[in-house]
Amino acid sequence: MGQEITLSLALRSRHARIVGVQTLFVAIRDDTPARNLDKSITTALSKAGADTDTKITPDSVVLRRIVSAYDDNREKIWEIVSGHLPEAWPLKRVDPVIKAILGAALAEAFSQKTPGKVILREYTTIADSFFSHKEIDFIHSIISGMLQKTGYLENNTCTKDLLKVT
Repeated sequence: MGQEITLSLALRSRHARIVGVQTLFVAIRDDTPARNLDKSITTALSKAGADTDTKITPDSVVLRRIVSAYDDNREKIWEIVSGHLPEAWPLKRVDPVIKAILGAALAEAFSQKTPGKVILREYTTIADSFFSHKEIDFIHSIISGMLQKTGYLENNTCTKDLLKVT
């Protein structure tokens, strides 16, 4: 029973991350706050999976943390992401789905509630649903670099002020 509950919580957290990425994708595309979108996207995904075995049941606390942290720190998130991109790849050149994945990963790190290794694994797994090995490696490298620079990856807490790291 305990394992079922743990798996259920882990699955709900993963669903929250997936919905978070989708919410950020729309927020970035439409240049609108993510807070305005998360409920409508969750509702649409629930309806889409209603007649299949693929029901999306996001953990609302995790989703709210991702969306709130993104909205509260949007400029800083993109500054940090830009600082970890190769020179030949300015932010405007990055695929919108990759942007959403990187933004959600860093937003979740801002909340300092999820271990860094979990963030890295979860968002790399999400990327695997969309991209080939080359893009997944790119996403892994960027997230890993951002989390290592803050000390978050090794310690599960930021040893440096995340807002001051670029």
